[in-house]
Amino acid sequence: MARPRRVAFAAVPIVLALAACQEPPAEPPARPADAAPPPGSAGMPLIEIMAGLAADMGRLSMAVWAEDYDSMAAAAVSVADHPKVGPVQRAAIANALGEDFPGFVGFDKRVHDAAVALSEGALDRDVDAVLANLERVQRDCVACHTVFRDRVRAALYEDASARPAGR
Repeated sequence: MARPRRVAFAAVPIVLALAACQEPPAEPPARPADAAPPPGSAGMPLIEIMAGLAADMGRLSMAVWAEDYDSMAAAAVSVADHPKVGPVQRAAIANALGEDFPGFVGFDKRVHDAAVALSEGALDRDVDAVLANLERVQRDCVACHTVFRDRVRAALYEDASARPAGR
């Protein structure tokens, strides 16, 4: 009976060594539009922008864990330079938020600035700058959602049944 236990204990380091040699999981696919639409275009629906940002943040997280500074920089640039909301949705959001609209825009600017700084930190291979700016990006994203999400949803999807599933 002692022999099977020794074989099992001997197999554990071999399995761990083989797992360490495996390729890391593939990054989630990049969003279809990593650049802002051309000037004068209709822009993108906010829900699609948020989905793209979620994918970018996932890529950024994976890059941090893998210590892949080039991928960190690329994902941070995608966050900083996300597509813009189209004029119809922008007007609806501005109307719904009224005097609070500059605060909404301010969150977007702070996220942009932190993502740019994060990208620069990644290019410098400065893990402290990366982590500090990742915290800023996450904090301001969550704060914006906490303060504005319900009002923006109501402005864009007055009929709750018209909201995209899971949102």
